[in-house]
Amino acid sequence: MKLSENWLREWVNPAISSAELAHQLTMAGVAVENILPAAPPLEGIVSALVMQVERHPNADKLHLCTVNVGSEPYLNVVCGAPNVRAGMKVACACIGAKLANGMRIKKTKIRGVESVGMLCSTQELGLTEDSDGLLELFGQVPLGMDIRTVLQLHDSIFEFDITPNRGDCLSVLGISREIAVLNAIAFKQPTIRPVTPQHDQQVSVAIADSQACPHYLGRVITGIDASIPSPLWLREKLRRSGLRSINVVVDISNYVLLELGQPMHAFDLDKLQGAIQVRQAQAGESLLLLNGHTVSLKPDTLVIADNSGPVAMAGVMGGKNTGVDSSAKNILLESAYFSPAAVARKGRQYGVYSDSLQRFERGVDRHLQKNALERASSLILELCSGQAGPIVEKGQGMPAEQPITLRYGQIQRCLGISLAPQEIENLLTRLEIKLNFLEEQQIWQATVPSHRFDLIQERDLIEEIARIHGYEQIPATSPVLIMGFKAQPAQRVELNRITQTLMDRGFSEAMSYSFLEGKLLQQLEQSPPILLKNPLSRDMSHLRTTLWAGLLQGMSYNLRRQQNRVRLYETGLIFHSHGDDILQEYRIAAVATGSVGTEQWIPCQQVDFFLLKGDLEAILGLTGRREDFIFREVDHPALQPGQSAQIFFQEKAVGWIGKLSLAVQQTWDITQAVYVFEINRAVFDQARLPIFREISRFPHVRRDLALVVADHHTAESILSLVRQEVGEILLDLTVFDVYRGKGISSGHKSIGIGMIFQHHERTLTDSEIEHSVTKVVQILGKKLGASLRE
Repeated sequence: MKLSENWLREWVNPAISSAELAHQLTMAGVAVENILPAAPPLEGIVSALVMQVERHPNADKLHLCTVNVGSEPYLNVVCGAPNVRAGMKVACACIGAKLANGMRIKKTKIRGVESVGMLCSTQELGLTEDSDGLLELFGQVPLGMDIRTVLQLHDSIFEFDITPNRGDCLSVLGISREIAVLNAIAFKQPTIRPVTPQHDQQVSVAIADSQACPHYLGRVITGIDASIPSPLWLREKLRRSGLRSINVVVDISNYVLLELGQPMHAFDLDKLQGAIQVRQAQAGESLLLLNGHTVSLKPDTLVIADNSGPVAMAGVMGGKNTGVDSSAKNILLESAYFSPAAVARKGRQYGVYSDSLQRFERGVDRHLQKNALERASSLILELCSGQAGPIVEKGQGMPAEQPITLRYGQIQRCLGISLAPQEIENLLTRLEIKLNFLEEQQIWQATVPSHRFDLIQERDLIEEIARIHGYEQIPATSPVLIMGFKAQPAQRVELNRITQTLMDRGFSEAMSYSFLEGKLLQQLEQSPPILLKNPLSRDMSHLRTTLWAGLLQGMSYNLRRQQNRVRLYETGLIFHSHGDDILQEYRIAAVATGSVGTEQWIPCQQVDFFLLKGDLEAILGLTGRREDFIFREVDHPALQPGQSAQIFFQEKAVGWIGKLSLAVQQTWDITQAVYVFEINRAVFDQARLPIFREISRFPHVRRDLALVVADHHTAESILSLVRQEVGEILLDLTVFDVYRGKGISSGHKSIGIGMIFQHHERTLTDSEIEHSVTKVVQILGKKLGASLRE
């Protein structure tokens, strides 16, 4: 929001400079982002009177003007403006003058006639981007006066960044009130007197949704002349606030919006059909807005309607078909209170934004509507003539403000400073807060004014005390820090060890959003994703149920840019609904595709299921419990059948690994094989504690077995039985061969396992080793039907 400093100082004028005022407001939470000049530097441009206008002898569209700049001799100026006439007061750039664009005025000849100056439009003065004629000065303006003085261009424009909770500061009234409070001085408001009705004409108003619109006022004003140009003071105040002049009626409504903070709208009464209704939009209704866009209205949109249908989107923007233009003679002036909940998000929903919406969605003073209507009515009658009718007021009464309990002791506990009760009362009273002190209980009952709708609890009042007292007045004290070591569970594998292991194996970290499209998530995860109430976009409408979606987006992005070898990992939260609760789990996931290494003269191995399984086992091995993790062949909707496995830890499912299905690859436009895994972070909190054991001085012995088992038996099931049967003398166990083919029955396979035996206190005998091997063969035969390969 932009406001003229001169305009602010008309209301309240502390004896401090512009920079000091801006700093003071910023430190109080009303940030002044920038201070801009009201106009570019101008030199040598003065007020003047056009004495005589004649046609140019050599050009039909040029005029010869005799101009009085307050001293003789008069100047002869060639001018092409269509509105130049004798008797008008203008801005004249004399010889040597500097215009807004930096151009210097020189004596010149135009079509053979000498011109010793230039009559200026608002464009030459840098006040507007374009113009259709000379700037005309009205009133008792002395001739020869510097135009910067005439137009009060010795002014600064404050550019504010108002926080969402301070909608009361989006006006001259609000900022002036803040300045007065901070400087402990009074501020002067314009006197608003009720307009006496001059006729009885009115428009019937009905409110169908009193929650969205609890208060609506309207007044009919007839016989106006909207073709009258807005006076310069009005156009300048709008310009310095970043608004362009449209017509006098619209300019007045915008002026009152800037002055008091109450959005208003004027309808052309002759274009309305019947009574006004404040209601929700109906199915199939549409509205042509003032900006020229036609919107299809949704049923949750509050509208102002007449008998023909919607004529305005309440609190957002009026309709073009009933808008006021320069030909309007009779108008209906509207002033209403719309609840923030009724208009919030409508700008983004319809792609429309306005100054009215900015204020209504942040909140407007609930008792301001009538004063604003009277103020706008008096300005319209003053500038456009006309006759005002009575005010039609509809809606339920505004609820009384509920008092807030403020504890004296709590103020010191929160702020760390001691303030006397009288000082606290002085600070809060300056904010127009009514106080009732209960001395025995050392508390105040505080009733806040209607414009401070952001003050709803005790902590808000304490914050106001600190803000007005001055944050810089609160001494800085260093907190006492008790140093100590944070206890870390010994069984927990730190995340940086896990991620470093993945990076050592060639993976790069990816970070993706937690919000994704629901259809994509459902293709990857069986459980339904959680829909967001206020999504950022259609593609970010649900909370993620798996990390694979974000990783696949990153992989697809890289593949489309000819990066055919992609290995990514991500750590983060996923979300599932459980009744009315939302459960979240921290997971670790990875995706891989392409070759294992970089291109060489020998063929490069491509990523496959077992290579990615090796990467996963590398991080699972950090727990020291690799043998406790079991991989079982289980189908997953997003993975290729026969190349997917569910991971179990102590018989509890903790993750998945497998090859991405072709259907999912097509969704992400991926044409090469992709392998993925995802595992719960919690399994790394149960690592086996390392135990020191002296390295054995005794020799180890290896025995190899080639076992024939049915195809459906996994190597993991064999290894698990061997570990259980042999016990502590088994130093290492590995699978060194898997064979199917000649000599092996159909539906069977040969698995070669290597067993290394060692005792820590003595040398094992051959009989002990043979006994262990025999027990292994017997238990495998009994449990799995395994036999030694011949």
